Amino acid sequence: MGRPNVSEMSVEAAKKWGAEVVIVTSNPEGSRDVVNACKSKGIPAFGPIWDS
Repeated sequence: MGRPNVSEMSVEAAKKWGAEVVIVTSNPEGSRDVVNACKSKGIPAFGPIWDS
């Protein structure tokens, strides 16, 4: 069945639960994908900074 779309799942969960913000802890790619997906739907989202 392949990998689940974690970004989509995160957005849907945030909407379902009425979340005010999403905090992401994942690898650099996963964090970026989920944060960007949430922000594109108007859901504030934050993740770690992977610049070091």
